Amino acid sequence: LEVLKEASDQIDQIIDTEDWDVMSALHNYAYASERFYGSPAFEVYLTMCEWVERVKGKGCKEHIHALSELADAYYELEMDEDAIEVGKMIYSYSVAEYGMDDEYTALVLENLAKLYYLNGETDEALDRLDLLLEVYERNQPEVEKLIEALYNSSLCYWRKDDKEAAIGKLQRANGLCLDHTLDSPKLKESVEKLLSSFQSGKGSIFLTLRFSNLWGVMS
Repeated sequence: LEVLKEASDQIDQIIDTEDWDVMSALHNYAYASERFYGSPAFEVYLTMCEWVERVKGKGCKEHIHALSELADAYYELEMDEDAIEVGKMIYSYSVAEYGMDDEYTALVLENLAKLYYLNGETDEALDRLDLLLEVYERNQPEVEKLIEALYNSSLCYWRKDDKEAAIGKLQRANGLCLDHTLDSPKLKESVEKLLSSFQSGKGSIFLTLRFSNLWGVMS
């Protein structure tokens, strides 16, 4: 704790410089603080975002990277509304920097849909999923990602009590599972189980999750 406090004091003294090592220092301090206290140091990530925006400029790759870590910290702390607001910024910047069809931009869109869904904003989630489906429709052979997006979209429609649309989306996902050899057998199993659940009149309360950093940045 004493060393951590000393690091914090030293960071306060160098934060006004524009040397890129400041960013590394902030990142390392945030990581150490998280390990010590057991919760994300979102205030440090907020400082990182402000520093990068001032030194490198708003919307650059480094700014997107810093914002992604801030959004992830908000998500871990279950501050969903804050995560959504930052996520919308990241999406806007990512479209400008990487393009709408970029893999990272699509991941941000998926994360936004998930956050809206968890926050009870189903229509907003569906809007993002519709955009995501358009991306994957344009970019074959992203079959597994298309299946996941259809799966998630079906959950949203089921929550809206539009059972016909929910089953229709999932039947298409199931058809893609049958037509293609998938790298993940569990995805096919998940689709089959949810379709069976829908057909028996039951829904589900979770979206497909990615087992990686929520806002994982493309290098």
